Amino acid sequence: MDSGNGTNLGFTVDDGGVIRPDIATATATALTPDGDGGLALRPLSGGAGQRWRAGAV
Repeated sequence: MDSGNGTNLGFTVDDGGVIRPDIATATATALTPDGDGGLALRPLSGGAGQRWRAGAV
């Protein structure tokens, strides 16, 4: 991500499986399904919808 906006495009997955934007890891937001087939940054709720697991069905 070698651009002026690269930080905006990076994400980190924490130990609980929550995907957080690198630009704001200290904030209470997570990448969450938006219900329309897309994704959105939403406030952390602690719900299962914000937990991502590789290979989960």
